[in-house]
Amino acid sequence: MANVSRRFVGVAVACAVSMCHQAALAEDLSQSELQDLLKNYAKLSPAEREALKKPIKAALARLKETPPAAAAIPKSPHVVREANAAATPVKTFDLKKDNDIKAELLIRESYAPIAYITLDGDVPDNGASFKYTRNLADKFDTFAGKGAVIMAVHGNTNLNYTGDPNAARVTYVNFAPGMEFDTKISKGTTTGSISGMAGFEAEVQSGGPIPMQYLRTNATYTTDYDQKARIFGLETMWQPWAPDLYIGSSFRANEALGMWISLFPTLASDYYRVENAGSFDELKNKEYFWVGTKLSGNLWFDKGLLKPVSLYARYYYLYDTLHPSNNEVSYFQGGVKFKLTPDGRVALDFRYTNGTTPRTLARVNEFYTGLTVKVGELQVSGDVPK
Repeated sequence: MANVSRRFVGVAVACAVSMCHQAALAEDLSQSELQDLLKNYAKLSPAEREALKKPIKAALARLKETPPAAAAIPKSPHVVREANAAATPVKTFDLKKDNDIKAELLIRESYAPIAYITLDGDVPDNGASFKYTRNLADKFDTFAGKGAVIMAVHGNTNLNYTGDPNAARVTYVNFAPGMEFDTKISKGTTTGSISGMAGFEAEVQSGGPIPMQYLRTNATYTTDYDQKARIFGLETMWQPWAPDLYIGSSFRANEALGMWISLFPTLASDYYRVENAGSFDELKNKEYFWVGTKLSGNLWFDKGLLKPVSLYARYYYLYDTLHPSNNEVSYFQGGVKFKLTPDGRVALDFRYTNGTTPRTLARVNEFYTGLTVKVGELQVSGDVPK
């Protein structure tokens, strides 16, 4: 047996010595050959040891730089799955770190003409209004209410974004289903309109001269209190935010008075398909496609005796592109609110409305004085006082 071993070592030594003169010697001496040589190193002659010094050093250096291959994973499916699971890092993903989606109940006079998630300013959306009158001469009561109840599911997105700040991305969203009503009850008869709505809003940050913009889409269904009317609609809106141009944002107009002004222009389109006009006399059983603008403005104070007072105005102009010679919507509303609570959730409202209401085309020309109640708030700027 010793003779066989000696014979093997001799062969290995002979091969190694013959390869000493080749440039690729360190690469050709394998790990198994190196192990065999080291095991029988003591049996080698001094000349053989000297001849093997360089190839052994080279092989050892190569093994230090290149770790041995991992043992093969058994091919049993159960074992393979366990081995893969142990070798794969567990990726933790916390939704709260990338978004802060939450729900909020809103009560307003109507769906606001601008996005509820507007970043900057005291958004000019009034609270729901209610009015009660008693006709002493004819002895009958009248109750009127106008408002919208909305369940907003909203929040920031892309909170972990670290890329180009000028790259277009959605930074805030709002899904807002709800209902809108305009009701009058008098002498036992209920008139007016009621609408079911599902709205979606998105805040898009993009850099440039308009660093932020808001997009909204509302799907609507409107009927009367007899439930005869059937009006289907799709409303869209684009709203820019450019504080350097005083567009879509608030700015201090007078330091001494603490006066702030905000202006919110939008481009809007409203499509309606009237299957049955019901009690809405101004509507016809046809399609309408309104295109135009909806403007909103606000003026308020953050100090002094005028702090409870705010003024607001809205103006809509929409043109029916499907029937250009017949229809246009021109609607104006302006008013003064006196806050009864510090946050303005409850206020006295004095307003004037004149024009054609979108969706039902009802003509309005009236003064209103009454109580408004606003519930819920979505996004407000920390730099702008409420």
